[in-house]
Amino acid sequence: MNRFIRHAIVLGVLCFGSVAIVNLRPVVAADEKQAVLAADAAFLQSIATDNKTAVDKLLEPDFLWVDTNANQQNRAQVLQKLPSVANADVEPRVNLYSDAAVVKAIRGNVHVMRIWVKRPAGWRALVYQEVTLGSQPPRPPLPPGANTDCDNPCKNYPYTPKNQTEKEVLAAMHGVIMGLAYYDIDAYVANTADDFEMTMSVSPKVGTKTERLAGFARQKAAGTPPAINDPTTSAQMFDFDGAVVLIAKWITRSGQHDVDTRMFVQRNGRWVLLFGFETMGYCQQCGT
Repeated sequence: MNRFIRHAIVLGVLCFGSVAIVNLRPVVAADEKQAVLAADAAFLQSIATDNKTAVDKLLEPDFLWVDTNANQQNRAQVLQKLPSVANADVEPRVNLYSDAAVVKAIRGNVHVMRIWVKRPAGWRALVYQEVTLGSQPPRPPLPPGANTDCDNPCKNYPYTPKNQTEKEVLAAMHGVIMGLAYYDIDAYVANTADDFEMTMSVSPKVGTKTERLAGFARQKAAGTPPAINDPTTSAQMFDFDGAVVLIAKWITRSGQHDVDTRMFVQRNGRWVLLFGFETMGYCQQCGT
């Protein structure tokens, strides 16, 4: 009898432990979301009160600020004179991707994204970026007789991967761009997440994977010439153990500066593009 009781107690402890483990992940995720939102609120409050010391403690060394006209400021420039925050009074929503978090504040056509990364000292801001949907005209088509061989960014790229993860992410990015340039449905499907979203200045609404694939089919059926991207001039990649941020910059055929922040995540053992957040404009303060 005693042996049975002892056995039952052990089973009870093991079962309780299993329940605790099952419930641990949602609790941790909820706690992390609250930690991100707390850091985000502190960031907004510190800018509103012009508290540069507090803002300084919340920024990553490679922090980038991009306003709705594609004006770009690095960490030092931001701390010299704190910019104004768009949609600061909008309740943000946050999504976690490994050690990265994406916070968005949306009002009408104005979309604001803040990317946070987890560090030993807490959450730190990597990107602040604004996009006003439909604020820029669509990209002009290639002129008649233009070269339709997409070298950069389809095949070559101004970035050298530092490890295998970055090599795989860059390969996925090339697949996405090849899909866009040549309406290659297979390449695009293989390298984008099913819940992919594209937020960009030249579109009046947030685009989805389904909509893009339908557009590819129409363009192929109509014999539309390839949509070759302008060459990327510079890029940075940041690996957060399960999520990778790729920031690319270029100048368009119309002379506009373009900043595209992309996030890649692992799905079914391969890296795929989760979202793009692209700001285009005739900026007065543009970095390289």
